[in-house]
Amino acid sequence: MGATFLDTFTGTNGAAWSGSWTTTANGGTIDIQSNAGRALTAATSFTSGPMAYLSSATANTDFDIYIEFQMMGTTTQQYLWFGGSSDGSGNLTGGTNNGYELIFFPDTSGWAGYMNNAGTHTAFIATQSYTYPAAGTWLASRFKKQGTNFYAWAPVVRGSAFAAPVTATDSTFTAAMKPHLFTGNGGAGATTVLIDNFTVLDPKGPIGRPTPARAARTRAAFF
Repeated sequence: MGATFLDTFTGTNGAAWSGSWTTTANGGTIDIQSNAGRALTAATSFTSGPMAYLSSATANTDFDIYIEFQMMGTTTQQYLWFGGSSDGSGNLTGGTNNGYELIFFPDTSGWAGYMNNAGTHTAFIATQSYTYPAAGTWLASRFKKQGTNFYAWAPVVRGSAFAAPVTATDSTFTAAMKPHLFTGNGGAGATTVLIDNFTVLDPKGPIGRPTPARAARTRAAFF
């Protein structure tokens, strides 16, 4: 499964993300910190936080995305969404972020898959239980769309093998998309999500059961 894009977010603290991205701070901060991509929300409760849209990518009706991320712990009300978007916009109350995303929400021990079409969010992967580890733990996930079939890998501690994916089907939204992610909080004030090794894979590749292999923060490999 060859990677078509990889961002390791290597750079000086406070630097912008690479020019491959179009980013929006939404009152917060989106930059590089400790060789990771940082998305810091504003302190206002229940707010949409920083967003990033891989505007340099070629739009495709399918996608295959691997991501590593760090959230603030098991009780903080914060959210991370990632997936494919036709326009790169979005917010927690149902904006125009047309596409498909996985959402992670550690305060209620779960994750789910959502489709958004014309501003209406609809769950097409029901909430899955997941006990998030302590704050500061790096996790990994992967999300793949191939035709009307979806494959979503539950988070694992970075470097661990994934279990078999959760599968679903949906054909509601058919426009071409590009990878994107966005963050938000749910009443906890300012929250931080860190992103690393954001990898776009060839969506035509096999499903497989990927095992991330890390070597000195270089890239995510799949076998």
